[in-house]
Amino acid sequence: DENAPEKEVVVEDPKFTIMCYNKLVKEMVFKNKIIWIVAIANFFVYVLRFTILDWGATFLTQDRGLNISTASTVVAASELVGGIVGTLLAGWATDKFFKSKAHRTCLIGLAGATVCFFLFWLTPHSLNGLAVVWIIMASFFIYMPQALVGISLSNQATKRVAASANGLAGILGYASTAVSGLAFGAIADKLGWNSVFEVAIVIGIIGIILFATVWNAPANGYAKVEPIIEQVKAEFEATRKE
Repeated sequence: DENAPEKEVVVEDPKFTIMCYNKLVKEMVFKNKIIWIVAIANFFVYVLRFTILDWGATFLTQDRGLNISTASTVVAASELVGGIVGTLLAGWATDKFFKSKAHRTCLIGLAGATVCFFLFWLTPHSLNGLAVVWIIMASFFIYMPQALVGISLSNQATKRVAASANGLAGILGYASTAVSGLAFGAIADKLGWNSVFEVAIVIGIIGIILFATVWNAPANGYAKVEPIIEQVKAEFEATRKE
């Protein structure tokens, strides 16, 4: 609209931006209990995710006796169901039921994945069809926290230091491959698949407990960040007057 009033573009002083970033990354990321809890919980999410998706075909062939073609099809279906349906439903449920509190949906998703994985383990070998359903449902649920942990962290850290918060969670998330890959492979060789299932379920429960501790956390950290920015502004103005 040519008659619409022009909006004034406010450009921050680069020095203020640097001061603000340094203060916020300290207060909103490294000293933020919610960020640390969600980031550590992400480690446990990734362990269970890689266990289900990376070891899924191996479970189905070695533990369940399915042929490799059928097992691969099941894992591909679980990726499709989880990656598309699970992710879309997670976003919808967060806005619809949890008032944008993504950490709550993360808890529901991880709990669902852990329960489904537990039921997969308990299902008799004579009911492999049901076992397949459980592994697909586990994938469906695990993609909920997989999709929303980053959003939850971004909301808590605010847009100014969201990348730093996600970087912290990313380091912990990918460190999980040491457990889901190397450790679980060694456990399976020495103690059998039952031990792998037991450890994976315990890991899922630890992640659930961590998410539960931040259930009442606000949807975002903007209420906390505003006073910090005001403090930085005061410090910045003081340096300019010196």
